[in-house]
Amino acid sequence: MRLCSADVYVVAIDTASSGVDVRKREKQGVEALMLYRFGHEVTVRHRPSGAPYADYTADHRESAEILPSISLSHGGGWAVLAVGGIRDAIGVDIEAPRNQLFRVIDRFVSPTEKERWDCTSLSVLQWLWTVKEAVYKAALTPGLPLKEIEVLTPCLTRVRTLRAEFATESVKLNECTLTVARPKGVIINVGSVNQSEDDER
Repeated sequence: MRLCSADVYVVAIDTASSGVDVRKREKQGVEALMLYRFGHEVTVRHRPSGAPYADYTADHRESAEILPSISLSHGGGWAVLAVGGIRDAIGVDIEAPRNQLFRVIDRFVSPTEKERWDCTSLSVLQWLWTVKEAVYKAALTPGLPLKEIEVLTPCLTRVRTLRAEFATESVKLNECTLTVARPKGVIINVGSVNQSEDDER
């Protein structure tokens, strides 16, 4: 599917069978999506911040082609891969409904947003969480507080401390909410994101 002008790939994960190692299945789901999109020549690596990026495997490092930016997420029985531009940041998040969001609401929703959005609704909180998580990933700013990410409209979010705006787009996958975010009007240079690094998370 296309969200926020990015290609988004999803695969369902079996989380219901007894004895299933969900984390292992999620990792396998991400690997399957990477294989589908990039083939055997490309793998996922992580920057020191933990952010993923696509890189060539050792056997294909001689390739001169620059790889696009990627973002990964999993949850609620899904694995997700979002593929952006060559030097354009991208963020994706998927979230199943969980009542814990009511307990942590003050950690990620500002007083202004509580007035703007119906925060008594679990589906609204679920959506706000995915928007903020996707923007957090696209902002490439480790440690950015989620309350600094202000959701203005269903398609526009502002990060006050960065003075930057992000376009967002969300869809429902069964009971889960999936959101993709990209910088709006500003290209964030991710520079060495595709250079070979061995800094696994």
